[in-house]
Amino acid sequence: MAGSKGVPGRHGVEVVVEELSASLAARGHEVTVFGWRGYSDPSGEHRGARLEGTPGPLTGASAMPVHSMEAFSLIARRRASFDLVHIHSVDPLLFAGRLPSLLPSVVTSHGRAWEVPGVDPFRRRMSRLAEKRFLALPCPASAVSEHLAGLYRALGREVEVIPNGMRDLGTAHGRVFSRLPPLPRGYAVFAAGRNIPAKGLHILLEAWRLASPGCDLVIAGPPASGRYAGLLERLAPGSGVIEAGLLEAADLGDLLRGAAFGVIPSLAEAQSMALLDMLAIGIPLIYSDIPGNVEAAGSAGLQFRTGDAGSLAEAVQAAVSGRVPRSDAFRGTLAPAHDWRRIAASYESLYETALGDDPGR
Repeated sequence: MAGSKGVPGRHGVEVVVEELSASLAARGHEVTVFGWRGYSDPSGEHRGARLEGTPGPLTGASAMPVHSMEAFSLIARRRASFDLVHIHSVDPLLFAGRLPSLLPSVVTSHGRAWEVPGVDPFRRRMSRLAEKRFLALPCPASAVSEHLAGLYRALGREVEVIPNGMRDLGTAHGRVFSRLPPLPRGYAVFAAGRNIPAKGLHILLEAWRLASPGCDLVIAGPPASGRYAGLLERLAPGSGVIEAGLLEAADLGDLLRGAAFGVIPSLAEAQSMALLDMLAIGIPLIYSDIPGNVEAAGSAGLQFRTGDAGSLAEAVQAAVSGRVPRSDAFRGTLAPAHDWRRIAASYESLYETALGDDPGR
């Protein structure tokens, strides 16, 4: 597997790669995950998968291209050691060279980066070029949501829908609370693996001012940077907002179990792992009505109009007053589609298609 920053996963695609690689290893496959040295361990194993790290920068515009080219070059040189390469995310495809023609390949789209609000013009152009290659490649492809797959099908690309799964967050036995100010009952949680404009925290802070809910808001995620950090600072209420930082899975699980409700105000998302985490815990949930959120949540929780602080403020008030049911009531219908064993089996079928399409295998 290549295209992600590596495992253990801290957010988004990396969490998907961790859970999928562990599930495939448990089913008897030999899995190697290529990641960024410095993000993940440069060697060793994690949950049954072998890890390899590539050198390069961890931030900046060159980080993804440098690590992608290094990983794909290593795989191409050692292709006799692998039956298949699974490329996660469309953008790294731009740097895959001839690899898809040298080794049976599967590509998974986790979203269209060029559609994400706030993406710089260079990244947007690069992402659109990568998508053109994705659309043209003959290898099997998947997308994490029906909405995303539909966009590709409209452009003539056959894509199988394989959603992300709900993970077992575990418990750290309340360790997270020792690092935070005292939290009275009734706090809410915003969770994101990256604090960028597309995650919508600025909309939530504006709504929080409008709603004046009288409860704390805990932000679980890394700090924002650049101009966006300045915007969030200007919007933040004088009190009642607590920054927890980017949490390990078990700490996030404990924080969510104690929450009165969770908020997902995304402006763009193919399928939010934070939303799936909240559904897995079963807390009441309010979320923006983008297709990726609506598709994943089904009938659970309460939707609000994307980007509309007034609509979100009304949803916050409904959650504070107890008018949003716990989402664990819906797990019986949602969980089967998001079970990692079932997801691993779906990817196995896609791998078999890729291997069957290669006359040399």
